[in-house]
Amino acid sequence: MPLHMVVMDHTPESCGHRSAENAAAFGTGFQQLARGVASHGASVVGAWLNSGAHRHFLLIEAPDAHALNTILVESGLMSHTTTTVIAVEDFVSALAPPA
Repeated sequence: MPLHMVVMDHTPESCGHRSAENAAAFGTGFQQLARGVASHGASVVGAWLNSGAHRHFLLIEAPDAHALNTILVESGLMSHTTTTVIAVEDFVSALAPPA
């Protein structure tokens, strides 16, 4: 299944550490994301955060980019972040000679 690196940037003003309202928006968004991943046949392979840059990284395995876009829209996180989706592949697999 294709891998997608999702990079979500937010501003210091919209940061979940700035206010209870922002924290609730991100908390709800990530809960919705988890539900969406499960309901659309996808999975989160890994997740990371660069706090100082206000940037989240999610490696998501999804059937296709359209399913992933649906997951992201339904989560509501795209209303609070600038989101970039990058198709990626396992480095070792990418270097393997063609079969």
